[in-house]
Amino acid sequence: MLSEGTGPKQSDVPVLPRGSGSGLLIVEDDHELATTVRQWLEGAGYSVWWAESGADAERILAVVDPVLILLDLTLPDIDGLLLCSKLRLLSDAPIMIATGRRGLVDRVLGLKFGADDFLLKPLDLEDLLARVETVLRRTNRVPGVGSADKIRVGELAIDTGSSRVTVAGELLQLTPMQYRLLLTFASCEGDIVSRQKLAALIWDSSEAVDLGQLVDVHVSRLRLALRHGPQPAPTILTVRGRGYKLQLEGT
Repeated sequence: MLSEGTGPKQSDVPVLPRGSGSGLLIVEDDHELATTVRQWLEGAGYSVWWAESGADAERILAVVDPVLILLDLTLPDIDGLLLCSKLRLLSDAPIMIATGRRGLVDRVLGLKFGADDFLLKPLDLEDLLARVETVLRRTNRVPGVGSADKIRVGELAIDTGSSRVTVAGELLQLTPMQYRLLLTFASCEGDIVSRQKLAALIWDSSEAVDLGQLVDVHVSRLRLALRHGPQPAPTILTVRGRGYKLQLEGT
């Protein structure tokens, strides 16, 4: 465990086996808040790594694999939104943004840059824990929980226990956001899914109506991933004025 008030070094970081731990990474420069949140999460059974800057977070992610990242937007060396996009390239862990900045613009930008949830400060610790558990369940990263359940659409198979997606037995590389979108489409195979429903399912957002354009962006990226991945993969069809649906080629 990293001691309070000291910047983390690689030698200080308690390493858990990749994919098998229950570690959360807190990126927060407020020592008092970080200590309080860390103790609360440890009391709930999680291991916790703490970074007090963007540079510290990148160093930690070079040697550990957290199941979730809790990210403050106001850091001493980098804007949190920019760091969010950098962390998304370094880790497939879901990212929860915690900030006192209340504007919808920050929320939408955070989601666009790869965040999975958005919390406002001051933090309610019980709500924080509940939201952490919700995000972990939603992204199939609950520590210690596995499943042999698979969803199949033609040659595409989604293993909901390991979050692995294959097409004709070949691994399809997806971002966490793309995975959640594809899982939603596959679970509703043949049905049209509206933009508002996608936003609500993926982000649990009460402001889902404001996220339609952002949904379109992520769906377009998923389309490209399916098109350039192993074949034969299903395609995502746009149903004008209604939403999207997943279908097999030629159907």
